[in-house]
Amino acid sequence: MNKGLPLNRLFCYTPGTTCIHRFPAPIKLILLFILPTLSFKADLLFIIAVFAFLSLLSLLAGIAARSFRSLGTFVVSYAVIMMLFKFPLSAESRQHFGAEMQGSALYLLKLATALLAGALFYETTSGRDIRRAIDLPHRLLIHLHPAFSRLESLSFYLSLTITFIPRILDAWYALDLSYRARGGRSAKGPLSLVRTTIHRYRKLLPLLLLQLLDMASTTDKAIQNRR
Repeated sequence: MNKGLPLNRLFCYTPGTTCIHRFPAPIKLILLFILPTLSFKADLLFIIAVFAFLSLLSLLAGIAARSFRSLGTFVVSYAVIMMLFKFPLSAESRQHFGAEMQGSALYLLKLATALLAGALFYETTSGRDIRRAIDLPHRLLIHLHPAFSRLESLSFYLSLTITFIPRILDAWYALDLSYRARGGRSAKGPLSLVRTTIHRYRKLLPLLLLQLLDMASTTDKAIQNRR
C-alpha cells in the first residue's frame, strides 16, 4: 500500500513493545470473548466500567487516535441505519420513541465496547500469535489423548476465520477510500448525511461482497495447494 495514504483501518496489527503487546495471546483471546459477552448481558455501570478499562488499556498499548476515529465512524454509521428503521411514523410509535432510543443508545455502547475489545486484541496481537493461541488447546488435548489429533482441521479453520476479520476491514477501507477519492458524496446537514450514508452503503456493500468471495476463493486455493 502507498505509504502516503493515511492508515485508518480497524483491527490492523501494529508492532510494539508495550506490556499489552507482550501479554500472552491466549489470555487476550479469552478476554476478547468474555468481556464483550458479559457487556451484552450486564447493566449500564458494568458496561461503562469495561469500556473505560479497555480505553485505558488502548492508551497504554499506544493505539493511534485514527483507530478510535474509525471505531466512532462505524458506530455513528450504524446508529444512522438504526434511526432509519426506528423513526416514528405513527402517533403510537412516537409514544415509545424515547424508550426505544434509550435502548438503542445502550446497545450502541455495548457494540462500541465489543469493537474496542476487538481493536485492542487485533492491534496488539500478530497473526502468528493468534494462530499459536488457538492451536494451544489442541496441542494440550493431544497430550491427553492422541485421538484429539483429528481436531487439527477445526483448529486450523478457526484460526483462519479469526485472522480473516482484519482482511474484511482492509477491503472495506480500500473501497471507501476509492469512493471518496472519486468524489463520493459529502453530507451537508442531517438529512443529507442519511442520504449519503444510504448511497455509500448501497454502492460499496455489493463490491465488498464480491471482493470477499474472491479473497475466500484465493485462500481456499492456497490451502488446497499446500496439502
